[in-house]
Amino acid sequence: MAKFILTLATVFMATILIANSEKNIWEYSTTSSGIISKDGWQLAVTWTSSKPGNLTLRRKNSSSSMFVATPADGDGILDLRDLILRYNGVEHPITNVTFTQTIFRSNDPVVTFYASHVTKIDTNTFIENNILKNIILTKSSPSISQSWIRYQNGTKKIEKISITPGPKSLPYQAYYNMPYLSCDVSELVAKDCTTLSQFSLADKGNLTGKLVLTNVTSWSYQTFYNSSSIKSSIKDIEIHSYNMTTMGELRGLSQATNIVIHMPSLTTVPSAYYHDLTSLQHLTINSTNSFTDAGGNLNNSLATLKQITFGGKKPSNATLKTMLNKAAYINVNGNYATTKPMTFYASSQDRWGWSTASDVMPLTDAELAIAPKGTFGVWCSDSSATKRIAWVIHKHSVFDPKLTIFLIR
Repeated sequence: MAKFILTLATVFMATILIANSEKNIWEYSTTSSGIISKDGWQLAVTWTSSKPGNLTLRRKNSSSSMFVATPADGDGILDLRDLILRYNGVEHPITNVTFTQTIFRSNDPVVTFYASHVTKIDTNTFIENNILKNIILTKSSPSISQSWIRYQNGTKKIEKISITPGPKSLPYQAYYNMPYLSCDVSELVAKDCTTLSQFSLADKGNLTGKLVLTNVTSWSYQTFYNSSSIKSSIKDIEIHSYNMTTMGELRGLSQATNIVIHMPSLTTVPSAYYHDLTSLQHLTINSTNSFTDAGGNLNNSLATLKQITFGGKKPSNATLKTMLNKAAYINVNGNYATTKPMTFYASSQDRWGWSTASDVMPLTDAELAIAPKGTFGVWCSDSSATKRIAWVIHKHSVFDPKLTIFLIR
């Protein structure tokens, strides 16, 4: 019996030790206006017992970063995830972490930085640091100030950034000019992000995955572009906006193969907004309006572009000609193109508009023999119907009402 009781006591103590070892506990001291310490790290912070869940990482002085001391033989990993601050023997879970300016500088010995519950990141939080490679923020949807990662003379060594669920607004230069960045684009921004600012996604890196944004309300020009050498590396993107009437600029998405724009209120595509989509294969534009194009032609996409889906109203012939003014023909006066023709997927929502349009002609016998299954017509760019450019096929529309079936027994 005594052995059994001893065994239970041992198990109980071991359980407590394991639970404590899993906690990320840092000791707080009021020294130098506030320092937290663990495993050789000492960081300057602002914390008060009146708001025990709030912690601010700050510079130790006006010319330094937040590091008061660092481990002599550390592995370069600074882990502030689910941080618990202990003061006078009492543990305080931190649920609100903010970063002030310049808490990382120069050669601070951190390769990978982890934190959670981050709510604010100030301008120049990470400045001129040539060692830091990975920034991992969990349980965080921070407000981010412009140029939060700033380099004046140093090289940009950041390889991975993961902020989840992610910021809901991308400021000026949020992920600007980061040639070593290689991560999933969905880890950079929340799906319900509302604001895309200038240069915010001109990353110049190697982003993978698909970027899906479900409710953009502000979309700047040059979001994905700054110069011929600083462009976005996003390859698959889907943007939804329910209040905007003018499309934001797509220029700079030179590696994108698939672009979906879902903007029910879209009326206008500004000039040159498709400028350098040189890898584009599939473009979808969903609008309940017959939008106009002010000169945003797809000429630089024609070598790769295979299909365009119009998920709402049929654009006018003038708009289609502006978009595709240098597209190859299926045939001109019976001379068939050697390249694979383009296909329009026309919304079933506007079946009448496409079927009766004067620029959509019936198939000739020769075309009928080579047209894809389901083709009902050919879009022509000229009134005489000699410049026959794209097959037209009806497709289910995202705006179609959902079918409800009642089963009666």
